[in-house]
Amino acid sequence: MNDGKYSILLILSALSLTIGGFSLYAGKLVPLYLTYLTTVAVIVLVALSLLIVLYQNKNLKIIGVILAVISIGISLNPSHLSALYKFGNSFYISVADTTMITGFFLFPAIYIILFSMDYVRSGDRH
Repeated sequence: MNDGKYSILLILSALSLTIGGFSLYAGKLVPLYLTYLTTVAVIVLVALSLLIVLYQNKNLKIIGVILAVISIGISLNPSHLSALYKFGNSFYISVADTTMITGFFLFPAIYIILFSMDYVRSGDRH
């Protein structure tokens, strides 16, 4: 099974979060501790990506699914949704909103879909 697709999606999410976090920091739109939390999230995503490639372990991919579900849940919280209504108000908000959509929703959703398709195809239902 090609585990590279999972790693690529994790790296793309990490890249999106990095760009979005920097935009929020540069625009002075969030407290500094949220920038630190974003950095931790990016490190976790990159580490998981590397572990998936190195060990090709199904449990690691399942951790990715769990993180993807959490990510989508986070993207639906009121502060993120209210930020989307401010799209276009400033360059920093627009960049952050775009990367929020890709990093918190699009790439995680694709990850879940691919994992589900691979799971069904493999017939491994235990």
